[in-house]
Amino acid sequence: MGSVTVEVCCYTLEWNAQHVHSENLAGKVILELGSGSGFFLRRIYDALPEDAVYIAADHDPGKLRFLKGILEKAEKRKGVLFICCDFPQIPLKARSVDVLYDFTGTSNFSFEHREFLPRLVERFLKTEAELLGSYIIFRNFSPDSMVPIDFRPNFQIHSIKKQIEELGFIKKAEYTSDVVTKGGFAVRLASIQKSEWLNFTMFLTGRSIAVPISFQRITS
Repeated sequence: MGSVTVEVCCYTLEWNAQHVHSENLAGKVILELGSGSGFFLRRIYDALPEDAVYIAADHDPGKLRFLKGILEKAEKRKGVLFICCDFPQIPLKARSVDVLYDFTGTSNFSFEHREFLPRLVERFLKTEAELLGSYIIFRNFSPDSMVPIDFRPNFQIHSIKKQIEELGFIKKAEYTSDVVTKGGFAVRLASIQKSEWLNFTMFLTGRSIAVPISFQRITS
């Protein structure tokens, strides 16, 4: 992948990592959607409190085994659970998750699914859960785009923001990366067309997407 793409992806990772504060995670249950080979988890692993429970969920058993093997070599063991399943069928109790991490998990899911992934796991989130997410945002779609028309709202910033707000989250911080025009990274960017431009957008929210966006959830 080109140097611009590497720089953008690295900054996206760092933006998210800077919004992970260990003092706010003590005793919390954290769920990461689409943990893959642990690109995000490995970056923040040392910041996780020993009494936090981190659930790394992915549908690819090979990636989870790879991640587990790496973390087993860490100097300190943290409370990480590896769950391989379809996201809507994660074996968790309702309202058990304090923090949701979504480092392009929804974006990767959206290449093959119409549903907005956080909606499918909303029942697991506590009333005052927080969301830290990074999302792939297409600035335009080429005529031969790999993204089906019906799936495109999950790659458009206004639609992502709207769906996050409908889940009761209020934005605390937001960052949008520079434009990416070449493929690469641990997502399906290798298949973007030359005429397609995209960004990463990050959110930090609370009630509680990847460009990083953070929201705080509203309670009535």
